[in-house]
Amino acid sequence: MGEYNRYVKFYYYRVNAIHNEGDPNGKWPVDGPFNVENWLAKLEVINAYDKILIEGFNIDKMRDLYEILYSEQERDRQYRNWKSIKMIQAILVKLSQNIPNIDVALTMSPLYILHDYRIYFDHLLAESDREDTKQHILNTLGVPSFNDQETIYYEEIRRLDKLFDYLVVLSK
Repeated sequence: MGEYNRYVKFYYYRVNAIHNEGDPNGKWPVDGPFNVENWLAKLEVINAYDKILIEGFNIDKMRDLYEILYSEQERDRQYRNWKSIKMIQAILVKLSQNIPNIDVALTMSPLYILHDYRIYFDHLLAESDREDTKQHILNTLGVPSFNDQETIYYEEIRRLDKLFDYLVVLSK
């Protein structure tokens, strides 16, 4: 609830500046009327997905699975320092070894984008970092404009769904 209140308070003050006009400074990804309820709902979902799908994994258990899947000779020397996304990717690589035509990097991209998307909206990044992050999100998802938040959001959700379908099928 604290995060929700933070968003409400933060965006409440921005609404007057951008309501029915878009953002005059071009810093907020909106065109036309600003729909606070819709925007807050999406931010909550992005934050919740990040907490569950990235931060919610028990990294120690994932490391145990990695050690089961990879022999000592196969293991990366740095695997003990990996965070959840990198660990999920290594596990997916191993589980999908015998499946033709699976692009693991492309399949994993929604988790990286989800994390970037959350960081973009939750933290004050340097302007150059904000622009790089925006471009990375757009390029990865194939969306032409960052103002098209609906398309970014739904494409991200579609890709996450596909990733977890893979993980479910491969874990059987």
